[in-house]
Amino acid sequence: MTPELWQRLKTLFHEALERNADDRAAFVSVACGEDAELKSHLKRLLEAEAQPTGSQDGPPTAVAEFFPQSSTRFKPGETVLGRFRIVRLIGRGGMGEVYEAEDLQLGRIALKTMRCEFALSDSAFARFRHEVLLARKITGPEVCRIHELFLLPATDGHEATSF
Repeated sequence: MTPELWQRLKTLFHEALERNADDRAAFVSVACGEDAELKSHLKRLLEAEAQPTGSQDGPPTAVAEFFPQSSTRFKPGETVLGRFRIVRLIGRGGMGEVYEAEDLQLGRIALKTMRCEFALSDSAFARFRHEVLLARKITGPEVCRIHELFLLPATDGHEATSF
């Protein structure tokens, strides 16, 4: 999803929520026009919004379905910055992806990326950086250690990535 599509989707989603539930389908049809991708994303967001959240043991909606498999930033076997060999995708959420990787200097690690849609936002990147700084202060046997924050420039058809 491009940042432009995300901005349109976000705006329409909030406009749809301001309408009566019975009027939303007509609003989506008119607001999205012939843009099938926009319409599909907007319908799924509105359906997710209408679902009860239940317990707090998991996310209120299956966030991964909004991000197709082909959108992963790194592939297994890929070496990033000549240092991090990607083993596999562990999971993804609304803000990014987490990979199992091997740091060729330190050993086995988890590599957390920030989705490019959010990385383009100064405030979202600042939150990500703040998360890294706070997480570096936490230690314990069940806590993953934070080693560094990297900025990978855009290359070979890939957008810039923070991880």
